[in-house]
Amino acid sequence: MQQLTEMDNSFVQMESNRTPMHISPVIFYDQSGLKRGNVRFKEVLKVFERSLPKSAVFRRKLAGGALGLDTPYW
Repeated sequence: MQQLTEMDNSFVQMESNRTPMHISPVIFYDQSGLKRGNVRFKEVLKVFERSLPKSAVFRRKLAGGALGLDTPYW
């Protein structure tokens, strides 16, 4: 397990249903240089679906600190 940094903990503490504090990138793919045509969204999705189970960082769950007095852990 790895303890959250103070910065990460502050985001966890501020998050609510009305104010989600997580972020996600928006990625634009430039297909103009492709030799074999277009990349389909379904193809990109398949790559993510195959890769996610292999990446431990995407399977972590937050665990509270001891008696709620400590910074949470992943």
